[in-house]
Amino acid sequence: MYYISYKNKGERVEDTVQLKGKNLTVQGEISEPTRLFISVNNDYDPLIAGDYVVYELWVEPGKEMEFHGYAGFLENPYHNYKLTNSSTDNLAKKRIRILQSLKDEDEKDNLDEKFIKENPTSFYALNILYWKAVNEETDPDDIRKMLLQLPADFKELYTYKDIEKRLAMKDQLQIGNVFPDFEMEDTETSMVKLSDFQRDNYVFVDFWASWCGPCRKENPYLVKTYKRFHDQGFDILSVSLDEDREAWLQAIKEDGLVWQQVSDLKGLENELAKSLYIRAIPDNFLLAPDGTILARDLRGKELYEFMENVYAE
Repeated sequence: MYYISYKNKGERVEDTVQLKGKNLTVQGEISEPTRLFISVNNDYDPLIAGDYVVYELWVEPGKEMEFHGYAGFLENPYHNYKLTNSSTDNLAKKRIRILQSLKDEDEKDNLDEKFIKENPTSFYALNILYWKAVNEETDPDDIRKMLLQLPADFKELYTYKDIEKRLAMKDQLQIGNVFPDFEMEDTETSMVKLSDFQRDNYVFVDFWASWCGPCRKENPYLVKTYKRFHDQGFDILSVSLDEDREAWLQAIKEDGLVWQQVSDLKGLENELAKSLYIRAIPDNFLLAPDGTILARDLRGKELYEFMENVYAE
């Protein structure tokens, strides 16, 4: 049994296909080229959550493609296959081959910009910029400059528009800007609004989940910081990306999280996380009493030390 997944206009599509003999057929509707993931039950790596991806390839709308996979995918995952009639997939493989051949780190850093200049009319060039927009470390202005090299008709593509939205949100979440207000249900199903909750306090907005190991390891540091500074005007508002209500509540109890907790119980589809393009947790924002962002992604002792400096001043 193979598990098939891909995205169409940002929405994930999932299906299963039973391999009978040596052949199978997959049909679907997509508006622009997209990556198709072919997975099996994960009986191979306990460190990987979910299914085990054995093939990752690019498919294109309006094209019939012939795919030929090989045995031994554990030794050479993702690219151990042949695919006919996909210019996007060919470019993806070409870029990977070039990247693997480069020894100089500066050449690796400049590869994508060079690749876009050489292939400006390809969807894969747009995809490179998409991943740069996803990467928190990439300067939005650099991405905007490279977007200008692409054809004008690309502006109508979903991925192009998504890049623009991501860049706009990156600008909004810069240090010194006001964090977007939001409202969500707490553990008692009462609505909690950030702007009402703040009450002139420093507020640490923490994105976590009961199933997230690194998040749970951060919780003792949050407990320590909360106990030390709460009476001085420090508060925490935790946003859970859980789906299982009981697991969420149990984790709150086990970790001793006595501050305000909210969740829409939509898991990774949490509406706030999606709107902020938060794709990995833990993630967090420290807000000043006026709602402006003071810091992001404080880990371990960093939050405690930051608040020590704040109140020392």
